Amino acid sequence: MEQNQQLDGMNEARISDVLNERDVLSPIMYKKEKRYAYVKGRYITENNAKWSATTILRILKNEIYTGTMVQGKKTTYNYKLKNIIQKSKEEWIYIKNTHEAVISKQEFDLVQSIFLLNTKTAPHKESVYLFSGLLICADCGNRMTRKSVAYKDKNIFIIIVQLVKKAALLLI
Repeated sequence: MEQNQQLDGMNEARISDVLNERDVLSPIMYKKEKRYAYVKGRYITENNAKWSATTILRILKNEIYTGTMVQGKKTTYNYKLKNIIQKSKEEWIYIKNTHEAVISKQEFDLVQSIFLLNTKTAPHKESVYLFSGLLICADCGNRMTRKSVAYKDKNIFIIIVQLVKKAALLLI
């Protein structure tokens, strides 16, 4: 479900708000209700742990929902030492079709490509701007972003390159 909302342009914070409004149990509350073993996180309140943008982000980036088990993400130098070392993705072990998939691999890959675009939702907006992450400056090759400014009693949008602050006016 979260993946579909991400594909519809909702950001993680909005997805968590929707799930909280619908009273969908967060992962820790689901485990608590089913009496599964769980680690009590620092964000849990008295009897209620809400969905958060961080939880949504973890779910959206977790390949296990495609039916693929991913193991070997971490290691230690020595079993006696507690220092944990993160392995690179190339070293991870992927085992496909270990369980039923919640979403297709194609949908998962599409959500990951949206993350690579580094898109952001504007303040007080529920979805990502249509061209977010797609506009590229022909001169320098950097991504361009849209800014809204008041100009002569009109709201206009300017498209700028963040690094160089060169602006091109786009009247809408």
